[in-house]
Amino acid sequence: MPVPANGARPPARRLLRDVTYDRLLEAILDGHFAPGERLYDDLLADWLQVSKTPVKEAVARLADQGLVEVRANKYTRVRAVSPDGLVDVLEMLGALLSAVLRGLPRDSTDAALVADAVVATARRGSCLDFVLESQSFLALSANHLAADAAEPLVHRARFLFRHLQLQLDDPAVAPALRAARQALAGRRWDDAAAAFSHVFARGTLRGIVAARAPEPPRPTTRDASRRACSGASAREGGDGGVGHPTGHQVSMGADLAVRRADRPDAAADGPDDDGWVTSPQWSRSAVASTALARSVATAVSALGPEASSALTDASTAVAQASRGTEAPTAASPNASRAEASTKARDAH
Repeated sequence: MPVPANGARPPARRLLRDVTYDRLLEAILDGHFAPGERLYDDLLADWLQVSKTPVKEAVARLADQGLVEVRANKYTRVRAVSPDGLVDVLEMLGALLSAVLRGLPRDSTDAALVADAVVATARRGSCLDFVLESQSFLALSANHLAADAAEPLVHRARFLFRHLQLQLDDPAVAPALRAARQALAGRRWDDAAAAFSHVFARGTLRGIVAARAPEPPRPTTRDASRRACSGASAREGGDGGVGHPTGHQVSMGADLAVRRADRPDAAADGPDDDGWVTSPQWSRSAVASTALARSVATAVSALGPEASSALTDASTAVAQASRGTEAPTAASPNASRAEASTKARDAH
């Protein structure tokens, strides 16, 4: 049959491992998973609705980029942050940027446009904005490996700057940064390269990288999957938001807690370092807490005026179960009213 010469091409299909990698990278960079937080393949697979194979491939790629730390048969967790880690990243980015600047032609129009944007960002932007804007020079390099080499470093910079801060007006950085702005404005690429080398030098940055102010209290790692699901639901138009899981998400997180409690590698006594129950004698408490968590899900889904009181009663019972005490066997009046309200609404 005749085929049109300019027919529309089908949209490019992406590999599932690449989509999984992008989702996990976003979750780490936007703070859903905190530094040092444990990552479990089965929970991530349930969240992303994929098998564990693309999850393992994505985690391995993140480990190669320095965002995840993997120890075989022990743990997989988000890498911890440290001021020296940020200094290492910025020093390498500065070296790449300096090498590219020295190879730019003086009359390059594209380089002039990038230089103007970098100068404007240096005057009124944050340090991360300045770093990201400066990397636009790498796309102008004749060596295409420069941008490829910088990509994992830029990801690590974004991750570290979320938890650390560096002020561009610090006396240790300000003189070299002023020299870099002047060299860029004058299109003196060699002088700009020398100035950037000094701005991002280890001796310049060491001692001025500080931790950001503590963030508000976060849910424990036990709720990591639920928190990520809530954020994904909000971004995809669902009715769940960050910190506001729906009844289905609460129930799903409870089911995952039971599965974690029954993992074959649960050998240590008591909860492990991230709060998961890992001992057989704790399993009874975990199962009891899970059953009560499902009642919380029912109360939340009721959305009636009695839901708040029923939620409080169920939360108190969960706390008692987690301490090893027996939960009340009789249903509370508030919970009964919530159940009656739910049945009446279903009847209509």
